[in-house]
Amino acid sequence: MHLEKAITETFEELNQVLVQLKNEEYTAQPDILNGSGIGQHCRHLLEIYVYLNTGYEAGIINYDDRKRDQEIEQYKEAALACMAEIISGLNRPEKNLVISASYSSEQPDPEEYKTSYKRELAYALEHAIHHLALIGVAIKAVAPHVIVPENFGVARSTIKYRMQSSQ
Repeated sequence: MHLEKAITETFEELNQVLVQLKNEEYTAQPDILNGSGIGQHCRHLLEIYVYLNTGYEAGIINYDDRKRDQEIEQYKEAALACMAEIISGLNRPEKNLVISASYSSEQPDPEEYKTSYKRELAYALEHAIHHLALIGVAIKAVAPHVIVPENFGVARSTIKYRMQSSQ
């Protein structure tokens, strides 16, 4: 249950940031991120959860087949709705899954690897935190008025380390 709580808290932080943005800030593509913007990073990190939940039913996940939903990328309201839907579906029982992926340009056919629902949730959380860090950089470039939570885009292990180091 700790994992689901951490994901929910991470999404709550993202929500706090997104509600402060104008849609043109959400879709802006600053040079500092090589032309990728907040909306693109939100879409990407959310689709990992969407495809995990979709794959859960079938028992096989293929993140490479993501739809790349332009609604989520272009409209923060779509991202907020997607987050709410993801949070409502987090409490699924642990289950063995298979990941289907092609990690090499020389090997176009996907390979399959054993995994589990909780392992993929942990991956999705760490992946999301990485993208929150990039979103934080984009906010400084396109929306400096936005108030960003103190540990936005910082890994939980780093937060714990900082707390221990300051004692």
